[in-house]
Amino acid sequence: MTGLRSCRSAGVRFAMRPPLQQINVYRATRVPLQRDLSLGGVIDAALVPARDAIKAAGVIDGLLPPDIARHVATSTLARGTLTLVASSAASAHVLSGWLRGGGEMFIRTKMSRVKKVRTQIH
Repeated sequence: MTGLRSCRSAGVRFAMRPPLQQINVYRATRVPLQRDLSLGGVIDAALVPARDAIKAAGVIDGLLPPDIARHVATSTLARGTLTLVASSAASAHVLSGWLRGGGEMFIRTKMSRVKKVRTQIH
């Protein structure tokens, strides 16, 4: 019994491989699956316009005043934080003023998932 160690458990004797040797046996018999990457580019190209349309129309529609909404896009809504991306520093300043003046509370009452609103400049 070379490479194996013996163990006693309740009077039964059996041989057990060392953990590292057992891992190497599993690695030798494992067959990795080949990934099919042929459709990745096609799917990504088709999803970009759909994501942009969802960002433009979905969250902002009816929440922001129209003159501010023209310059703002939604980035993410994760863990209760809505991230709004402004197209310029000036539009970010106007958006931030609107949010501080009661806009954030308005958004939080309209969308129960939103706990915080963040602004970024694109």
